Amino acid sequence: MKRRLLVISILGLTLLAAVAGIVNYFEWSEERFVVESRQAKHHVAEVTDWFIAHGLEMYSGGQGVGALNRKLETFGVSKGSDFTFDTGSLPIYASLFVRGGKGYTAKLNCMARTFDADGRVYEYWFRRYGNRGDWTTEFIFTEADSVSSSRTVVHRTRKFIPSHTFAGGIEIHYPMDLNAIAPLFPSLYPEAFSGTVLENKIVITDEDGERVIMDYDEFRRMRKADKK
Repeated sequence: MKRRLLVISILGLTLLAAVAGIVNYFEWSEERFVVESRQAKHHVAEVTDWFIAHGLEMYSGGQGVGALNRKLETFGVSKGSDFTFDTGSLPIYASLFVRGGKGYTAKLNCMARTFDADGRVYEYWFRRYGNRGDWTTEFIFTEADSVSSSRTVVHRTRKFIPSHTFAGGIEIHYPMDLNAIAPLFPSLYPEAFSGTVLENKIVITDEDGERVIMDYDEFRRMRKADKK
């Protein structure tokens, strides 16, 4: 009887240890996932910072897209298919993916550019990076000696602003046409657009194939009415 109780006790302790080990494993796994996700998001932000500063400089300096791709690969990043890269025209689109980085990606668009009397370049960039529900939106303003030079970030904000004035009085505006507003998806990212002219807005294609902008709540009411 004592031997049976001893065996039961040993089995009970073994089971408790196993359960505790499983709990600790999942706690460690969850903690590791959070840490690795933060690292992946931070990494894609750093790479896009580099891209803004040096991507156009590398491309227009004669090295081309091939050299740019190889440089991105050294960072463990791949470019996406929606990648338009012509230093002489806008907008410039770039999608970047962190390989093995929990699916973290970045969308990077140069949407506006202007020049001063000396030929210096001023640009308005839009960046969104993250994964699933963990997204960060930023609006970034840069200066450069020329289109083919490295950029310097002079201002950044996570709240949309339609224009920015650089030192020296140079002003740049976000292009408020529907093709430029559509990729912002204002209604999906209220933290970046609340209190602005684009708060809760959505760009849709109507029955005539034309793009129109409307309030997202109005859009939802229209959708519900169509289903009745």
